[in-house]
Amino acid sequence: MSVSGLLFIKRYGAVLLLMGLLSACGEKSPEHQGLALPQRPAGAYVTDQADIAGMHLSLWDDGQGSCKLQTVNTAPEIQLRPKPPCHFIHSPGGGSAQVFQQDKTTRVFAVEGSPVDQARCGQEVQGMILKGGKITLSSYLMQGKVYCADSGLQNAEYTQFTSKK
Repeated sequence: MSVSGLLFIKRYGAVLLLMGLLSACGEKSPEHQGLALPQRPAGAYVTDQADIAGMHLSLWDDGQGSCKLQTVNTAPEIQLRPKPPCHFIHSPGGGSAQVFQQDKTTRVFAVEGSPVDQARCGQEVQGMILKGGKITLSSYLMQGKVYCADSGLQNAEYTQFTSKK
């Protein structure tokens, strides 16, 4: 074998081997062809998590049609009005939950749910008011359009959660 042939094998052999392995993974064996994958896990599972004002919060799909908010090491869970899966509203372009600081001690954050066909989008948003380490649900529920977790909300929308009774 020539030197150029050896260099070719040395240079591209691993790539060719990897491509062959990957193409083999794409083939379905006859016994696995017709298996349906579940759309979502059975039972309760976490749909989103966030750290807000030093509190670690989790959103749960309880497996029975409700979203629940839970802080670490505390019970009971708080049942939310939007249907699962629910997600924290995030700052646009950011990876963390969006938090509106109303005053020195009050923070407002929101959760979207009641899903539509777009990923991490829903038709309802519920606000939560965090003051003195205690979370209170807003009685106001934003409805009437599609809200996406990664699009954020305007400050005026956050003030509606604290002003509407």
